[in-house]
Amino acid sequence: SKVWNYINSLNTFSIRIMNLKYNFDFSLVKSNKEISLLMCCSEEWVRVNINKIKNQIREIYVDDDNK
Repeated sequence: SKVWNYINSLNTFSIRIMNLKYNFDFSLVKSNKEISLLMCCSEEWVRVNINKIKNQIREIYVDDDNK
């Protein structure tokens, strides 16, 4: 999908977070806590990064659909 292609063009950290958090259909796979333990960072850092990525996706793909 276009969204996964975009995600896979991000930095390695962001790609890994998104791959751990969601499956291909964007169903939740792991919690932020589980991801933070796997990635050796805080839950807050995981949350901040996921929100940043989701906002970027929203700007690129959702806003384009509304134009």
